[in-house]
Amino acid sequence: MSSFLYLCARFLGKILFKTLFRLEVKGKENLADIGRICIISSNHESYLDPLILGLIFPRRLRYFSKKEMFSIPVLSFLIRQFGAIPIDRDESSSITMRQGVRVIRDGDWLVIFPEGTRSKTRELLAPKEGLGFLHYKTGAPIIPVYISGAGRALPVGAKFIRFTKIKVFIGEKISIGGKDYKYTAEKVMEAIKGLKER
Repeated sequence: MSSFLYLCARFLGKILFKTLFRLEVKGKENLADIGRICIISSNHESYLDPLILGLIFPRRLRYFSKKEMFSIPVLSFLIRQFGAIPIDRDESSSITMRQGVRVIRDGDWLVIFPEGTRSKTRELLAPKEGLGFLHYKTGAPIIPVYISGAGRALPVGAKFIRFTKIKVFIGEKISIGGKDYKYTAEKVMEAIKGLKER
């Protein structure tokens, strides 16, 4: 990916989201000492979520996106610049998780939406164990994030964007360890819920 195109997309994206969605970020101080690798774990209500995270974190992120998204001209350009990794939903989750391990070990910050899909009700869903697997295999700390408003701006099934306020809450990094993947995922979801209730 071109660094120039990425920087241009990020610059324009910041202007648009500040103007149209009055984007506000809380907890930036928790980004001060993340380290070389990390997993960013956020709730997921909208296709806007990866773009929002890409705008507020200080370096380029990587995240998984279903391959169908890469066939939409403008959106395809944007998500490529913001680090999207195409995946085939028909492939086994273990293939995706192994790819995630490689991405993290290569020194990238990987976004994982532990719910596994967008929430249609804007309520938090039960987490998948893949987050715990990635944490255990890589030792990467997890940064919990809660995004408020994206599900109203572009909810599941919507054809048009509504210009409503979006807030992002960034929590303190979490390191759990241990091979109980479900426990790790649940503890991270508790942290995300705590950010929601602020």
